[in-house]
Amino acid sequence: MDKDLVVEYINKDIFLGYSYEKLVGKNILTFAESKKLNSTNKEAKEIVHSQDEFKLRLTKKNGEAKEYNAFNHEFQSNPNKLLILLKELENQETNPDEDYRFIIENVSDIISVFDENYDLIFINKAQDSVSGFSKEEVLGESPFDYLHQEDIKKAAKMFQQASVKGYSSGEFRMRNKSGKYVWLEVNIKRATDKKGRKRIIVSSRDIEKRKRIQEELKNSEKRYLHLFDNSPFAIILIDLHGKIIEINSTTSSLTGYEKQELVGKNFQDLSLIQSSFYPPLMRRFKKLVQGKHLPPIDLKLYKKNGEEIWVNFGTSYIKIGDQEFIQSIGYDISDQKKAELLIKQEIKKLRELEQMRRDIIMRVSHELKTPLISIIGGTEWMEMSLKQKKDNDINEVLDMIERGGNRLNKLVDRLLDISKIEFGKLTLNRKKTDLKKLINEVVRSFDFLCDKRKVHITTDLSEQIVLNIDPLRLEQVISNLISNAIKNTPCEGIIHIQLKKEEGFASIRVEDNGIGLTKSELKKIFKRFGKIEREGEGLEYLDSSGSGLGLFISKEIILKHRGTIFAESEGRGKGCNFTIKLPFENK
Repeated sequence: MDKDLVVEYINKDIFLGYSYEKLVGKNILTFAESKKLNSTNKEAKEIVHSQDEFKLRLTKKNGEAKEYNAFNHEFQSNPNKLLILLKELENQETNPDEDYRFIIENVSDIISVFDENYDLIFINKAQDSVSGFSKEEVLGESPFDYLHQEDIKKAAKMFQQASVKGYSSGEFRMRNKSGKYVWLEVNIKRATDKKGRKRIIVSSRDIEKRKRIQEELKNSEKRYLHLFDNSPFAIILIDLHGKIIEINSTTSSLTGYEKQELVGKNFQDLSLIQSSFYPPLMRRFKKLVQGKHLPPIDLKLYKKNGEEIWVNFGTSYIKIGDQEFIQSIGYDISDQKKAELLIKQEIKKLRELEQMRRDIIMRVSHELKTPLISIIGGTEWMEMSLKQKKDNDINEVLDMIERGGNRLNKLVDRLLDISKIEFGKLTLNRKKTDLKKLINEVVRSFDFLCDKRKVHITTDLSEQIVLNIDPLRLEQVISNLISNAIKNTPCEGIIHIQLKKEEGFASIRVEDNGIGLTKSELKKIFKRFGKIEREGEGLEYLDSSGSGLGLFISKEIILKHRGTIFAESEGRGKGCNFTIKLPFENK
């Protein structure tokens, strides 16, 4: 270098991040850390005239400062030239003050320093984006000029507390350049600088977004608490050990216990729940934690006054943060339980009455059967004994007694069948039976009655079908169908009976052109005591005698054979068809 410290030569292609060409012709003090240095000041002269080792701090192209041990040598042959040897210091540390300033200027928090009069003497650039003010606009100002009116007292107390105790923290609102107030989280610390002057260091952070979220959560929590506390259902929050965490006001009203009497206590230590429910409830909790969905459960509770109530509880597993709970939502079903109990009692009474009815029918039927046999047998003997005497009055009385006895005997037989059906004792005595032959025999038994009522029976029995059935019971069913058809068919009416094979079944069809059945009557006829009462002009031919048990018994007999029986009719005056289907598996 020359005496003015202008670089004339350097033995490196690149130094301080600059190329050789960029360095030659430049004053070395251009790269010194202090920009105020020049060849006329004292420091430059000291460098030029120093004969000793000294330190020179230079700034690299990237802004990084480097410190060197420097040695200068004057050329004896040319005193206007200066040779400087530079050696980079090993393990050198950067200037702490510079590092701290760099950090402070680049942190996201606002760092501000106030003097003892609370006037702002320093603030970092983080405040620009929050306040909108430049440093020049706020330096020397008091923070209280920018505070929200409601926060001034609180902020003054915080500054005072920091001055006395050394530290304080809190939140307040600061006005930005647009006039909007922004929430800040503030930490205030008392400090003393290198010269012993009192300072207040304030670090603040924009928490406007957090405040909005907190406000939304607060409003949401208020709405939830309102719904929770004003729910018409009892709501109980329990941890997995059975400890009651929270209840709503409906729970208190339902049980009579105040909130403080239940919250914090394990439900197993209370007299609230019947102890027999403890084990199933804990098992239920475990299943809920495992993710299983369980139906509601009915629990018997004891109110504070000792009164028993029934509550239906729906339970679910919930997590709040890292804590696990069982939420139970219930409602009072005491009235429902009372009604259910009353219904059960009434059902029990009805069953007892039904059993009594069955027993009475069975006993009365058996008791009637013995004297009826005597009456019918005695009547037949008297008829035979008086047959020689042609006394019309006596014969008429005997016929009347015989008809009444037979009718009563048939009723008793049906009552006995009903009892057997109800007690499950209706049995079949099966044997191979020719259906064609059986039907012909039944039809012949009605010859006298058909002649008397002037009704004609036709048959189509071309199929020869043999089934393994109870012939007496099937004869009873067919007789009942033909008897009903005769009773409900007018003079000169026709009853047609058909036997044929269908796929998998033997079909017996009894068809008449009598009074017919309505839709409502079709639903009723196969029920017990399902007798149809019909009166009116033109229906004088109807025979309304009967107990209403015949078709019910017929249906049970056919079902016992694993068959079906049903009726069809197009309505009043259009006749009726009864069909029996017996499966061939009875062969």
